[in-house]
Amino acid sequence: LSMEDLGNIVIPIVGEEEQNQIDKLLRSKIQLFEEKLEKETKKKHLLLEYRQSLISSAVTGKVRVTEDMI
Repeated sequence: LSMEDLGNIVIPIVGEEEQNQIDKLLRSKIQLFEEKLEKETKKKHLLLEYRQSLISSAVTGKVRVTEDMI
């Protein structure tokens, strides 16, 4: 590439208004993703608590576990 070729390269520049729209869209998508991630993390935690509770109940005999349940 020569200096003339480099000087003739067109570099598109997005206007400030469009940049702001893109920024707003990306921020809303990130917020939605973070909310979903937080919700799924809470679900996982509750399921782990429930699992531990079931194991404890089965070990102490509060819940009867039969072979056909396994």
